[in-house]
Amino acid sequence: MFGSKRKTTDATISVTISKGSGGDRRYAFRYAGTFVDEKGNMDFTVDGARKKAVRVKFEIAAPNALGAKFLTQDDNAIWIVEKDKAGPDGCPQGPYKGDQFTGIATQGGGRTLSLTDKNDDGKVYRYALRFMIDGDTVVDDPEVRNGSDHP
Repeated sequence: MFGSKRKTTDATISVTISKGSGGDRRYAFRYAGTFVDEKGNMDFTVDGARKKAVRVKFEIAAPNALGAKFLTQDDNAIWIVEKDKAGPDGCPQGPYKGDQFTGIATQGGGRTLSLTDKNDDGKVYRYALRFMIDGDTVVDDPEVRNGSDHP
């Protein structure tokens, strides 16, 4: 690939947020879209994503009765960390620091969040989507499994 631009693919992911069913989960999250399961775990090792950068766009599904929005300070809307460096609860503990994920930005008054994953290091990351609901910061933290350019 020397001297050529890395191929890219898109992953559009809809996030549905509803009231939780009790216990310690005040909210329930459901995901739908490309390269993602219902719990929000993304797999970029599969055909269509492997060996390509992935432009990810998260969209809060309509109708949005809770009025949820991504936190609009871009580096605060999603926190990402290598899985083995996550906090004791398995969650990222602060904004992303690195160069694997770039272009983190919120749009539409916090209704969408986009970023690009270089998807070339073969690592597993924990990510935390961070929302504002009724004046509170609400977090959901699935995983992303990156592909690799290496055999």
